[in-house]
Amino acid sequence: MKAAKGFGNSDVSSSSSKPTKSSKKSLSKKKESVNNKSESVSSDSESDSDGNLVTRVDNDNTESEYDQNQLYIEEERIHPLDRALNEAEAKRERIQLPSMTLERLRELEFPLGLGVKDVVERFLDAQRVSDELLVESVISNRHYLRYRFFTYVTSKIMLLEYQGKQNEAEELIKMRLTAVKTHLEYDIPFKQAVLRAENGLKNAVISENPKDSILSYVNRKPVLELNALWTVTYSALVAWNEKARFEGASAVPRDTVDRIRLCAAVLDDTEEFQAVLAPELKLLQKVIGSKDADRSSFVKGVEDSALQGLGVLIGQLEMYPPKAYGPMVRACLQVLDVILKNDYGNTERLVMEEIPEEALETTNEFVLPQFDSSMPLREQMAKFGMD
Repeated sequence: MKAAKGFGNSDVSSSSSKPTKSSKKSLSKKKESVNNKSESVSSDSESDSDGNLVTRVDNDNTESEYDQNQLYIEEERIHPLDRALNEAEAKRERIQLPSMTLERLRELEFPLGLGVKDVVERFLDAQRVSDELLVESVISNRHYLRYRFFTYVTSKIMLLEYQGKQNEAEELIKMRLTAVKTHLEYDIPFKQAVLRAENGLKNAVISENPKDSILSYVNRKPVLELNALWTVTYSALVAWNEKARFEGASAVPRDTVDRIRLCAAVLDDTEEFQAVLAPELKLLQKVIGSKDADRSSFVKGVEDSALQGLGVLIGQLEMYPPKAYGPMVRACLQVLDVILKNDYGNTERLVMEEIPEEALETTNEFVLPQFDSSMPLREQMAKFGMD
């Protein structure tokens, strides 16, 4: 059966979907390649001055600025996943996704609103029973696999290694690697759908009739593809809006913005499209699309499925090019944090272990770019974080 939460889920009853040869390439390309391909915002055109949402899609007919067969992580900011990602790539090991019924998924779900330390301990408890139980637990609780989770795990590993507690550190490293590989394997279908949606939206923007083009794209598409298209379109809206807010109206290409808004309006007004939109996307659509100053009413009484799906979406988008999807990640986090605070009393943000500065000299976990010895470690780590 299919998992019930998160529009990026693959069918957990089948492990037959394998990544293409190109998708199995390393996520950490050389810096030159990343710099050339991960730029996604143009700054030399007319713009929108009315403060409404704008978009990120390129304003020319060139090929996409990063490889259409892959998504990249920028290397200027080393993600806590970096070592685990490289290990998973080097070993070329594939996680065999188990067949899980909906009842089994529900059985292994953790309570909502847990703090990151509690989540880590529950994953470790599962791993101590068996590797298979850990994989099942990761699949059932993918909404917790976000940057904050991996940041805490990595800081804990660094501290344990510094303290000479190698066995405990290795246990965490093993758990983290399994979580990463499961996370990546499970999200392959959605990542590929996002890439197709980017092409579909871009083709609509450069076409003579964007409305007809976008309607043609969505015609008879599976639910996953439609949710991916919404994600690409609204991520673009949020990214361009953020660019206009910080760099001024002249940084936004007005013609492109108008065309993407037209595509977005078509999606908003198409009943068939709205009917299959995931709960978390319906929530975001209300919050992001509202012009009301007070949006608090939208985050009251949020269903569990929407909260779980929002966590899954954040974990997925954090792995995509940050200039294109980072603004949407921040928007999602704002919504998620309000819900967690109001409904569960959880006010956690970025949680890390206190690590002595000298630990950085011996750790293999990750390196902080442009190291500044005058800045406390916690501040340096947070500086390069998504949240």
